Amino acid sequence: MSSDMIAATVTPNCRVVADNYQWIIQTRGDDAKLWKSRFYVASNKSVLERTLKEMGIEPDPLGTTDLINMPGTFKQWLANNKGEEDDKKNIDG
Repeated sequence: MSSDMIAATVTPNCRVVADNYQWIIQTRGDDAKLWKSRFYVASNKSVLERTLKEMGIEPDPLGTTDLINMPGTFKQWLANNKGEEDDKKNIDG
């Protein structure tokens, strides 16, 4: 993967992106365009979900669906998404 990819859109102001090493929880303010990386999770989806909960972030319906559809571990997610660098999920494209 040449750049970070969006793994899940949790809310309009919270998303999970991924690089080759981990999921990254990013947030932004209501009027902000700049995303800020807040937490890094390289293990499993339950840790990712717990971190979101501890941040006080409640996924919207789309975010809930995105999270449900993610595999149980980051390694599984990475294996499933290795060839999607040019896909619409690519942040740079």
